[in-house]
Amino acid sequence: MDGSIDILAETPVLPPATDSHPSPSEQSIIPNDAPESNDSLQVEEDLNLPQYSKDGKYYLEFVTLLVEDCIFMVPKYHFMRYDNQFNWMRNTDEETPHKLDDIEKVDFRAFMKLLHPMYLPNQPPMTTDEWVSVLKLASKWMLLDIREAAKKALDTRPWLHKI
Repeated sequence: MDGSIDILAETPVLPPATDSHPSPSEQSIIPNDAPESNDSLQVEEDLNLPQYSKDGKYYLEFVTLLVEDCIFMVPKYHFMRYDNQFNWMRNTDEETPHKLDDIEKVDFRAFMKLLHPMYLPNQPPMTTDEWVSVLKLASKWMLLDIREAAKKALDTRPWLHKI
């Protein structure tokens, strides 16, 4: 061997199980190396195994969406803030795509660029076409705060006619 350490070969040290119980908003999970488990995360059923809780803010659930001929897997978080418009998302999973009718993928991709920037802290600015896409979807879905942000961004372009 060349003297390098194989960090993948090391066995992780797990914290000891505690007698405390997670709050109702937290769900216990067990690690994927638990005996007889073929899922990456499994609901805790054996109190002898280490317990972990899902962070209330940074344990994100994802939804798989089919837009035209393209599949997107995105966090549910921003959609769930608008309970009435996206209530159907509560019963969706990552494996089964939910088709979004009458939406173009170029518009949805621009909407996702706003909600989930990929390049922090130097996110490329949104183009006028992207802001128009965001305005179109925010208006369709009645997302008033996002619609106002898009209108404000478009209003800063003096050469663009008012939408």
